[in-house]
Amino acid sequence: MESSNAINEDFNISSPIPTSVEELGHMVWNKIHGTQATFEHHDPFSYDVQTRSPDTSKAKQILNFETRISLEESVEEVIEYM
Repeated sequence: MESSNAINEDFNISSPIPTSVEELGHMVWNKIHGTQATFEHHDPFSYDVQTRSPDTSKAKQILNFETRISLEESVEEVIEYM
């Protein structure tokens, strides 16, 4: 937000590590409950996101920004905040 290079641009500033919705669900459940979750699976819709795999290269190239916190650490911080 402080860089003139960011004017009228959008950036993905998340972790570049691909994560499935199921992996994220297990991570959140385990952090809250301290146990392993069991999920019931249904066939996904064709348009459903199966794995989030953000491209963070633009933020690195233009802003020289890379995340320094893992998704797991971020989930932990959000849970603590909530």
